[in-house]
Amino acid sequence: MEIILSLMPFLFIIVFAILTRWIIPSIIIGLMIGAFLRSDNSLLEALDLFSSYITGAITDESNAIILVFLFGFGALSEIFKLGGGISAFARLAEKRLQSERSAYLSVWLITPLTFLDCCFRIISSGIISKAVLERTNGSKDRLAFIINSSSQLIPLIPFATTYIGYILGLLLPMLLQLNVNTSPYTLYLQAIPYNFYSIIMVLFSGMLTFTEIKPLQLFRPAYKPMLSEQGKHTQGEAEHQHTFEEKLPPRLFNLVLPLLIMISALFYLVWRSGVSRGGTSLSQALIFADYELAVLNATIITLSLTILLYLMQKVPAKSLQKAFFAGGVEMLPPIIIISLAWAMILVSRDLEFYDIASNLFNSYLPRQLLPVLFFLATGITSYFIGSSWATWALFLPVALSTAVAADVNLPLILGSVMAGGSVGDNISPLGEDPILVASTIDIPVIDHIRYCVPYGMLAFIVSAGGYLIAGYLL
Repeated sequence: MEIILSLMPFLFIIVFAILTRWIIPSIIIGLMIGAFLRSDNSLLEALDLFSSYITGAITDESNAIILVFLFGFGALSEIFKLGGGISAFARLAEKRLQSERSAYLSVWLITPLTFLDCCFRIISSGIISKAVLERTNGSKDRLAFIINSSSQLIPLIPFATTYIGYILGLLLPMLLQLNVNTSPYTLYLQAIPYNFYSIIMVLFSGMLTFTEIKPLQLFRPAYKPMLSEQGKHTQGEAEHQHTFEEKLPPRLFNLVLPLLIMISALFYLVWRSGVSRGGTSLSQALIFADYELAVLNATIITLSLTILLYLMQKVPAKSLQKAFFAGGVEMLPPIIIISLAWAMILVSRDLEFYDIASNLFNSYLPRQLLPVLFFLATGITSYFIGSSWATWALFLPVALSTAVAADVNLPLILGSVMAGGSVGDNISPLGEDPILVASTIDIPVIDHIRYCVPYGMLAFIVSAGGYLIAGYLL
């Protein structure tokens, strides 16, 4: 009975999220169920606990740093759209890139300037590459696949992205709860080579960019992806996002300089915090560094200097203010999800979920199968709910606690959950990336999904085999 009560909130969240695709309501109800189970069946006491879990999660200093970073980073990405940098790069690309292959290549060329966020990169590279492709009558389907799948590179970049702040925010309280003496950033770095799905999809994207290999046709004729009313609604919203309201003439400088400031400030602040914590060498400084605070401060510095730079070039203050709040508001869904995930960690602690779930897995499953099982579970869930961020929030507590109790390679487990969560953002008709790519390139979402699925299915199968083998070798 104790096992059932402990698992009930998480089982409800996962099942309800898959059935309804209502991520935030699912977590809220699951959190309320957990609070009710801890309150001796008293509704008023459960409500008090519910509130205390949420306020306890968001008022923790480390958690608050992550929330402010996510809002600020979203604001920074939106402000970048005013500076004319994207149109400057587009003009440069149109003059120099004249072939169909060069249109595909432009997707990669824009990446160093737009790697901060997947959506920002998709819109930017889509605008540029589409303009080049239209001169050559190339394949829009192929271009859309390259943009979508190359975006799997973002979770593999270990600095200055929205993913970093989100994942570190999830990992930090979990590692503290599990008494794991490893920094979240170190664990994230160690897990990158085990994100098999993202690595394979990036390789497929490169293959279609640089070779003449024909696209896979295996599943395309028969595959009919599910597109719910939510998916259609999201597509409509995405169609309003794939243009930039630039307030300045084309100036590449306005994009390059802020990015250089961001990267330079981040590396300096990481080194500085590591030294202040006792690091006597560069490697020790990187290990000891407070990455969450460094990323937040680098974002604040870059945001402040970028606003000042644009103001000096006569960008209206009202436009900057509007972009600041619009970008921050766009980050509210992940901010709410991660806050609720932190609250669920507190509930899990009180329900002794980690110990019970770990013992349950260890009693009935060989520890070697855990990496592939978590990959399959997260991959299927992310496909049906269309969100990698929500999937990570749902599964990381279970996966990490089980890995610690079963003494399974922690970076391998994290890599498998990261990979499985990426499936939804890549090939689900409900995923934000496929919808945004399709609307930017002006192709039907269903056609884009049908083009991507053979590659995604092959990557999924190969990745599952990789986690099965790695589970026995590592």
